[in-house]
Amino acid sequence: MPATACEVKVLAHEAPAEHIRLMTTSWPRRDKAPRAGQFFMLRCWPIDAAPLLSRPISLHSYDPLTGTVQFLYEIKGPGTRMLAALRPGDSLSLTGPSGNGFPVETDLKGKDLLFIAGGI
Repeated sequence: MPATACEVKVLAHEAPAEHIRLMTTSWPRRDKAPRAGQFFMLRCWPIDAAPLLSRPISLHSYDPLTGTVQFLYEIKGPGTRMLAALRPGDSLSLTGPSGNGFPVETDLKGKDLLFIAGGI
């Protein structure tokens, strides 16, 4: 399924730890529900402004009932500093979901699992 690009609103932006942010945004494309293991490209600066590239951030959670997605990320450089400056009501561009997701609701129930991942 191809990724979708859309403008969304920041609904909440919390700081669970120093340099760590948890951002909740709307996700209007319920027909393209993200799955565990996928990521989005996030951008809140003009396309012709630095940094040149959007920031790839893994999906933290998706709530199909409210149509919201959450991103948990660490502030590391100019792009994530700009994302961290967003407040509820601000807009940003999401492109995704990208990557190979996996189901967690049914296919994995009752199985022994071991997840090894990078990130924060």
